[in-house]
Amino acid sequence: MFEQHISGFQFLTLPEEIKKAMAYCIKGQTPDEIIASLNKEKKLALFGAGHLGLIAVNILKSNGLPIDYFVDNDHKKIGQSIEGIPVISAQELVKIAGNTEVIIASLSYFKEIFIQLYELGILHTVKGALLIWESNIFNPCKTLGLGQVSNPSKIIFDNEASIHRLFSILADEKSKKVLYGLLNYHLTQEPEYIFAIQDDLNKQYFDRELLDFSANECFVDGGSLDGKTTEEFIRIVNGQFRKALLFEPNPECVNLINNNYSLRKYHDRINVIQQGLYHIETSIGFDRHGDLMAGSINDSSENTIETTRLDNYLNENISFIKLDIEGAELPALKGGEEVIRQLKPKLAIAVYHKPCDLWEIPLFVHDLCPEYHLYFRHYMNITTDTTLYAKLSEK
Repeated sequence: MFEQHISGFQFLTLPEEIKKAMAYCIKGQTPDEIIASLNKEKKLALFGAGHLGLIAVNILKSNGLPIDYFVDNDHKKIGQSIEGIPVISAQELVKIAGNTEVIIASLSYFKEIFIQLYELGILHTVKGALLIWESNIFNPCKTLGLGQVSNPSKIIFDNEASIHRLFSILADEKSKKVLYGLLNYHLTQEPEYIFAIQDDLNKQYFDRELLDFSANECFVDGGSLDGKTTEEFIRIVNGQFRKALLFEPNPECVNLINNNYSLRKYHDRINVIQQGLYHIETSIGFDRHGDLMAGSINDSSENTIETTRLDNYLNENISFIKLDIEGAELPALKGGEEVIRQLKPKLAIAVYHKPCDLWEIPLFVHDLCPEYHLYFRHYMNITTDTTLYAKLSEK
């Protein structure tokens, strides 16, 4: 479907053994299923010594399964011990593969790990993947965006006219390829569509193929979490910026930002605002998402946050807006209509949280400011981390 918009879509060619193994894990396993598949006489290794790996350790330990090794490709971690667990390299794993089983705990490098283990001849050691959120196991392909609904095909067909319109206004072929791949993944559940469109996660929000920055930027970090995104912005512009406005409603995250040593030296140019971005100023329910401290608006939650509108900051002369706010992106854009109309800032907007975000958000931006050039880029091996970029002119 939508083939008229794409010429020569190229799948990522992978051996059938890798595709089968990845498809099995992507479609999801419960903790009980993964645990039941393990040989208790063998050692157990977690591939991925990052934040998700640490959550996986707790999950497995709570089920009576101690972890013998972390496996990681980060040379700074190899040879170290994390939570009392030694970190080894993939090459070291090869030496003990006959007596070791592997669980993958990485979203960002899911595909690359499978390819690496295949090339090392030890793909057979993989017994499952813990794709983790809110300290639970989940399948990200089924819980965000179109994956939230039981029949994504119906939503796609019901919105076919809007989707065709979106194809017609995207600024480059790569963007059309991303949209085509995402839609066809949801229509077919074939992971090759996702693998074919994945870009480098390190470029997310600040893709230099698309964006230029000046020393006069006023950056809006909508959904700042711990301030790491603003840190990355400052690194990219070599500290040359006019101002950064960090909007984060979670008080625990605000404390992390305020205690972020890397940001302290820019305190005179950084304004941390403990409010969420929305289309109205209100007090509204807010759910925190487990150990990752992300959160989202939920009218029925007993916990509340205060919200504000971007248009209240029109006089800041905002030049670049990043929004990744767990499904509130479209309301936040509606609360910044005058900022967008008058200032026409660069935009980097997450479009994967709600089923229709993929076309509703870019069409809203286009109708608000037809002068924008619109681009899609996708940064994950799963259906999360699709970003819409909007800017006034070609780089």
